[in-house]
Amino acid sequence: MDESKKSVHLTTEEVREQEAMEEPSKTELSKTLIWVSLASASISLHYGYNIWLVYSPGALLREFYNASSFHVLVVPKFHVIVMAINIAIFPLGGIFGSLLVGFLADTLGRKGCLVLTNILAMVSAIFMSCTYFIYGLEFTFFARLFTGICAGLIFSTVPLYLGEIAPRNHRGGLILLTHFYLTVGVLLAQILSANELLGNAEGWPVLMGLAGFAPLVQAFLLPFIPESPRYLMIYKKNEQQARKVLKFLRETEDVEDEIEEMHLEDLAESNNKDMSPLRLIQTPSLRWQVITIVVLMSGSQLSGISVAYFYTERIFLTMNLSSSSMEYVSSAAIIIISSSVLVAIYLVDSLGRRVFLLVGFAVCNITSVLLTMSLELQGIVSEMSYFSSILIIIFISAYNMGPGPLPNVLTTELFSQSSRSSAFVISGFVFWATQFITGLTFSYTEEYVKNYSFLIFWPICAGTFFYIFKMIPETKTQTYIDIKRVMSVQVTKKIHTKGKKRVKRHA
Repeated sequence: MDESKKSVHLTTEEVREQEAMEEPSKTELSKTLIWVSLASASISLHYGYNIWLVYSPGALLREFYNASSFHVLVVPKFHVIVMAINIAIFPLGGIFGSLLVGFLADTLGRKGCLVLTNILAMVSAIFMSCTYFIYGLEFTFFARLFTGICAGLIFSTVPLYLGEIAPRNHRGGLILLTHFYLTVGVLLAQILSANELLGNAEGWPVLMGLAGFAPLVQAFLLPFIPESPRYLMIYKKNEQQARKVLKFLRETEDVEDEIEEMHLEDLAESNNKDMSPLRLIQTPSLRWQVITIVVLMSGSQLSGISVAYFYTERIFLTMNLSSSSMEYVSSAAIIIISSSVLVAIYLVDSLGRRVFLLVGFAVCNITSVLLTMSLELQGIVSEMSYFSSILIIIFISAYNMGPGPLPNVLTTELFSQSSRSSAFVISGFVFWATQFITGLTFSYTEEYVKNYSFLIFWPICAGTFFYIFKMIPETKTQTYIDIKRVMSVQVTKKIHTKGKKRVKRHA
């Protein structure tokens, strides 16, 4: 009887503990936290703006190459090679930038890394605008490589900082601000690159130089942005300054709960201090977390999104619209896509990360098959181009609600303070490496498979969906310690289940 009561008592305690883990933090969004988040994420406009210019349509690419070097593109084979390099050199720079993030973020601090990134972004805008005046493909490629390095730094530094200043019940939404600014940057670049505005030979230097506007504005805001309290508390051991920053961000004197949480996190990772990327990969207790971000990042880039962006303009061109009408349609599509990110920002901390990831990858899987069919039928039924355009918008919107931005959220949440910057090095490297390989090979692959390009990426997209469903737990509103515990339980359950199945087979 006593044993039965004890069992019931333990079960009740476990339930209460589980409820406490799932209960969201009572911390509300303060005005200070909102403007600091918006100001620190604003440099992602530079990243999104350059994405459109770097991967811009053929007519705009022609303007990019100055008169002294463009004549070599008359040779068809050289044209394909140069276009492939043009596409691939930007993510190559991203690889270099991502490899620097861990060292810079731990050495200079999260804010210091933001400041350096800001300066480099302004320099990259100058380089890109000078490509029109400095003849030669070599300088053109160098400018894009340098811009890619800046993009690699922005891609990892901004979500790293936002994740560490955010309260746990708003962590997902604040990190997604990075992706929202990115889509706004793409929209601005698309509008400004219209032929009537700056998308011509005379306007090209101004168009490229405007990429420096976002970092220039942010340069005036950075002095008022505080250092990450988690970096100060756990990495620098400066509890007094961390408490001061938390009071500033939360606009309240009662920050002891968060200070205590940081103390516990610091104690919990006592055996995993000073975690370099190589050591992180070799640490058995964090192996599944590393595998998870590798799967998510590679799945994000190999979901077929590059094919979707590649075919967007082609599909719009087949709709028999005038050039001005097509620009309006393209801008409307970008606005719809940006709105999908806003939906994710609003709901990701209430519905959870798993919902958006699973739904996003599921929609990408289904629409990629439908797009393959509609693209093939366009040659027979011209009206199918309208159906294809709707599917493309659905695909990209679904991607921007989950598979695109959420891997960065999971990279922040699955790792504790000492290993988080190294985790962003790994995730950033995977992100840019897959983008580099895709950019380098897609121009050649598409010539052979044409409308069946989506089917190349479909198995990877489907495999990523299956991995998320089986292996990734929900992390919304949980502390970093709780997430680590839940992840360990999740992995243990899967290993235990597999072990049982093997025993049954042998039996």
